[in-house]
Amino acid sequence: MVKFIESELVLLKKEIDEMFRVVYNQLDRAGESVLTLDKELAQQVIIRERKVNALELKVDSDIEDLIALYNPVGIDLRFVLAMLKIKMIIRIMSYYKFWI
Repeated sequence: MVKFIESELVLLKKEIDEMFRVVYNQLDRAGESVLTLDKELAQQVIIRERKVNALELKVDSDIEDLIALYNPVGIDLRFVLAMLKIKMIIRIMSYYKFWI
């Protein structure tokens, strides 16, 4: 069971990394669209928000499943809670593209 929860934690970290990469790319594109006054690029940024929403829901679901199924304790629980907080921070970062 310990090895299985470790593999689940690694998958969770990869999903958080992917979410960060998508949000970072979107912020970069939003800034570029402002600098170049490219309305199409700005529209693409808004449309790709669905991917961020889907990733957020997936991470939420995975965290809920991890807590419910494996009942992590100690360092594993701290890791899961840290991933939850990081996910929320990334989500807040994703809203910045609308303010650019």
